[in-house]
Amino acid sequence: MKTKNNMIVMLFVLCLVDLSCTLDRNPLTPEARDASVIMPLEIGDRWIFDVTDFDSTCSVLKRFVDTLVIVGDKVINGQRWYVTNEGCIVRNSPEGLWSALLVDGEISNLTLAAKYPGSTGERWYYGYATIVSADMVLKVPYGEFHCYKYEDTMNLEDTPSVSYLAPGVGILRAEYYRVTSDGRSYMYEVAELKDVIMGS
Repeated sequence: MKTKNNMIVMLFVLCLVDLSCTLDRNPLTPEARDASVIMPLEIGDRWIFDVTDFDSTCSVLKRFVDTLVIVGDKVINGQRWYVTNEGCIVRNSPEGLWSALLVDGEISNLTLAAKYPGSTGERWYYGYATIVSADMVLKVPYGEFHCYKYEDTMNLEDTPSVSYLAPGVGILRAEYYRVTSDGRSYMYEVAELKDVIMGS
């Protein structure tokens, strides 16, 4: 499904602040949240999104719910990676959130998906990925958060995708863009976090 592939791209910027995060509504106990990482990763963790697809006139084509789940883990080259239901592997490091594909037992397409911690304006991956803001406030169905805003153009169409991640929570919102034949950019899909369920 194209939307599942888009969630992978946004989540891991391939397939896709400070150390605090405040909420209007805090469904996670302080013990369950780890603001030292941009996205908590444990087997059973799941992020549930309301997704809306648009046409080039911004009319709604469809609405649906999509879920990202950590389904397992693997140790590869001495590093613990978490496996998603989308087929990506991910891990946190001192640089931020890394993602890759696992092909025949080998890591492929390794990418620093979300630099964290970082500063507004920082760029990586040959300038294709940027921290647009390191401390903005965003409200989604799940609550209101201080978060990072990332933008990347690491795709064949050279169109941006934008993601908002809150430390200790993960993806809050993901936006995907296309360009019409006359050169006008439009958002063709948006996913907003509606719930998080911590597995362990």
